[in-house]
Amino acid sequence: MMPRRFIRTLSLLTLTILAGCATPQDPTITVQLAEISQMDLSLPESGNVGSITLEQAIARASASSDEVAGLVATVNVVAKEKLASGDLRDPELRVGIGEDDGDSDRVRTIVGPSADTETGSTTRDQSAYSLALRMFPRSPWTRNARLSAGRAKIFAAVADLLQARWDLENDVRRLFAELHFLNQDKALMDELTGIYRVAVENARQGYQADHMTVAHVMTASRRYLGTMSDRDEVTRRRANARRKLATLVALSTDDLHIDFATKPAAELPFESLTTKALESQALNHRRDLAVLYWQKASAEAMLREARADRRPWFTFVEGAYGKRESSMNRRLVGASDTTLTADDGDETEWGIRTGITLPLFPWANHSVDVRQAQYRRAAIHELRAREQVKRDIQNAVTALTEISKARETYRRDTNPLIQEMDKVLKGIESVEGLDPTDVARLRGQILESRRLNLESELEYRLAVIALEDAVGLRLGE
Repeated sequence: MMPRRFIRTLSLLTLTILAGCATPQDPTITVQLAEISQMDLSLPESGNVGSITLEQAIARASASSDEVAGLVATVNVVAKEKLASGDLRDPELRVGIGEDDGDSDRVRTIVGPSADTETGSTTRDQSAYSLALRMFPRSPWTRNARLSAGRAKIFAAVADLLQARWDLENDVRRLFAELHFLNQDKALMDELTGIYRVAVENARQGYQADHMTVAHVMTASRRYLGTMSDRDEVTRRRANARRKLATLVALSTDDLHIDFATKPAAELPFESLTTKALESQALNHRRDLAVLYWQKASAEAMLREARADRRPWFTFVEGAYGKRESSMNRRLVGASDTTLTADDGDETEWGIRTGITLPLFPWANHSVDVRQAQYRRAAIHELRAREQVKRDIQNAVTALTEISKARETYRRDTNPLIQEMDKVLKGIESVEGLDPTDVARLRGQILESRRLNLESELEYRLAVIALEDAVGLRLGE
C-alpha cells in the first residue's frame, strides 16, 4: 500500500493548487448577465399589428436587430471565455510495469575429466510497477490579473450591446420626428397645391374673359408647377423615411401604421445648459466611452498578467509511487540436480518531482512589450474619444441654442401675423370683385408660413435628439 505520508502530501498539494486557481463569481457580472439573458430577442410578428407608438417601435427594432442579437451572443461568449480562463489542465496519470527474467553467473569446470562442463547457474527474476500523478498548477501570480481582464471584457461587451441599442433607439426617434413632420407637411402641400390649381383655372378663365393677361396665367402656372414639385419631393422623403422605419421595426410599409398621439416632448431650457454639467453626465452615461474604458482596463490587466507570468513558478508537480520485487534461483548440476531459491524481498519508493520556469532570457521574450503597446493604444483611443465627446456636446449645445432662439423668434413674430392674416382672409373671401389670384397668393403665404413653423419644430426636435445622443441619455425625462 502507498505510505500515508505520501498520500497526505499529495492531497495537500492538490487542494492548494485547486484553491489557488478557483474563480469566484462576480455579483455585478451575474446580475448583468441575468438581465441580458432575459432580453426578448424573438423576432416580432410581421403581420398587421395595428398602430405602433414610439416606445413599441423602439422595442420592435431592438428585438429584430441582427446587430443586437449578435452582440448578445458576444456577451455570452465573453462570459464563457472568462469561466474558461480559470480552467485547470487535466492531470496525467503515468503507469509503468515490467518484468525481467535473466540467466547469469554460469559455472563451468576448468580442469579434470569434466572440463568445460556447466556445473551450475544463477537466475534472477525481477518485476516492478510504478504509478505517478502529474499536475500542472496555474500560476497564482497571474490569477488576479486574469480575472480582472475577463471581468473587463464582459463589461466592455455589455456596454457595446447597450450602445447598439441606444443608437437604434435614436434612429427610431429621428425617423418618428421626421415622419411626424412630413405627414403634416404633406397635408399642407396638398392643400397648397389645390389652392394654386384653382388659381391657375381662375387665371385661364380670366384670360379668356379678357380680365387677365398671359402674364397672370404664366405666373399662376409657374407657382402651381413649383408647388407640385415641392409636394412630390415631400412625398418621396416621406416614402423613404417610412421604408427605413419599416425595415427597423421588421414590418412592411403596408403594415406600418404609426401612432403619433404621444405626450409632447419636454422643452429643454437651453439658457441653463452648461457644457461642464453635460460632459459630466456623458462620462457616466455614454456607452461607447464605457466600451473604451473597459477595453483599456482589460489591456491593463493583460499587461499585469504578462509581467506576472515572468515570475518563477512550477510547470508541473508529480507524485510517484513504485514497488520492485526480485528473487534469485541457483541451480547446482552434479550427482544430484539441486535448485536453491533465495528471495531478495520487495523494494518500495515514492517521491515528488517538479519543474520550475526560470526567466533567464528576458530579452528573448516580447510578450510584455506587446501587451504594453496594446494598453497604450487603448488608452489613446479612450483619451481621443473623451475629447471628441466634449466637442460633440459643445457643438450640440451651440446648435440647440441657435435653433431654439430662432424658433422662439419665429413664434413670437410670425404666429401673430399668421393669425391676423387668417382673420383678414376670412373677412375678404366674401368680398365680390376681389382678384382671386391675390386671395390664392395670400392663402399660399399663410400655408408657407405654417410649413416654416413645422420645419422649425423638426429642427428643434432633431437638435434635442442630437444633444441627448451626445450626452448618452434623454434629457427631457
